[in-house]
Amino acid sequence: MSEPAAFALIRDGKTRYFADRWASALLRREVMWGPQDFAAWVEQFEELDEWALDCDGGAVVDYDNRLLLWEGAASEYRVPRVRRLYNRLLAAAWQEFKVELAPAGSDRLAKHVGIIDEPRDHADGELPDDEDEEDDDYEPRLQTVEESRRYEPDEDDDPDEDDDDVPRAWVTIVDAEGSSRHRQLDELPLDLLQGEPEALEAVAKLKPAQIPPEAVVSEGLFLNTKERIAFVWGSPELRERMKELGRRWRGWTLRWSKQGYAQQCAASGVAGQPMTDADALARILPLVLSTEQFNLGTVIGAIGGGVQKFARKATGCLIVVLCLPLLLFGVFSGAWMSVLYAVVATVVVVSGLYMLIVRRVRRSFAKKMQPLQGDGGAPTVVAGPQDEQERKVRIDRLLALAGLPPLAEVQPLFPNATGLELLAEQ
Repeated sequence: MSEPAAFALIRDGKTRYFADRWASALLRREVMWGPQDFAAWVEQFEELDEWALDCDGGAVVDYDNRLLLWEGAASEYRVPRVRRLYNRLLAAAWQEFKVELAPAGSDRLAKHVGIIDEPRDHADGELPDDEDEEDDDYEPRLQTVEESRRYEPDEDDDPDEDDDDVPRAWVTIVDAEGSSRHRQLDELPLDLLQGEPEALEAVAKLKPAQIPPEAVVSEGLFLNTKERIAFVWGSPELRERMKELGRRWRGWTLRWSKQGYAQQCAASGVAGQPMTDADALARILPLVLSTEQFNLGTVIGAIGGGVQKFARKATGCLIVVLCLPLLLFGVFSGAWMSVLYAVVATVVVVSGLYMLIVRRVRRSFAKKMQPLQGDGGAPTVVAGPQDEQERKVRIDRLLALAGLPPLAEVQPLFPNATGLELLAEQ
């Protein structure tokens, strides 16, 4: 369980290679601090003799040719407006560099440093002949409208598990009378993206939905069934797929929309709930400003916190179960003073045992996990300044350079998220 990343720094024609087992997870934060701070961050890691092929992401920084080629979790920003502002900030941070994001799962980074001759690009659906058949059949996108229909919670479902903030697809259908009908899907499935008549009928039969706010829409499709005009919008990966899938819309005029949410609202005749630049930046900057590390300790801490929360609830239930017979005894006997002493003793003993077990488990677990958390070397730090105030000053300058709202305007909109929760911000 790790998020390995590989790096190559090219200066004066010489290439140095580095790798780290956790760096891929928050790479989108580290690259935001520009070429010099990023190099200092990379140089903390283990230096290798060659490129590490076994990685989930990484970066090649060619200081001679002013190029940043990286592969990381930028795709986590699924809402197009958020992704656009992230790229705008990144371009400002690397002003004199050409910035390219390699498709996830490709070998673009390894090819750039000369490790392999031809990259495999999963985003384009091209795989080498020696790949397993299972890889050839892999399709990350849902196949049908039925598979992609959104889960409708029951009244008995836990409200804490509501997924109103989870990005989804928005479909608008304008019928022959000119009326607009709206649907929401987990994502646009392949049968719908190919314009299959059965898929168009299936999506029209889905339960009507409200117009979603821009903050939760990752992609959209507008269908005018009378004029047979449609447009689609979403991620760069979807745009690449539509170059091939769009040819299957026979009898339709299909376009790619650069305005996305705004154009779908305008075509539907509704105002919608558009995001402001400050709203979008509030999805990006909390992670950029944070200095929290993502490593085994962070993961175990999050898991342990959940387990400990459950254990506390279980301990409380155990105390109630043990004390209930004592209370019943008090009701029938009237010996309330004795019952009180017994209840207090029960609470003290059970709570004491709980604390003792927690301490012993923590010590034992810490000893067992210590060899897995590192190689015994010096601990690493995040890219950029380590002082909180200095990080804010630097980000404020970057925002001004990119022509975006200042941090003072964005910070009140920050979500209440820390630790691993920052990774989930989309």
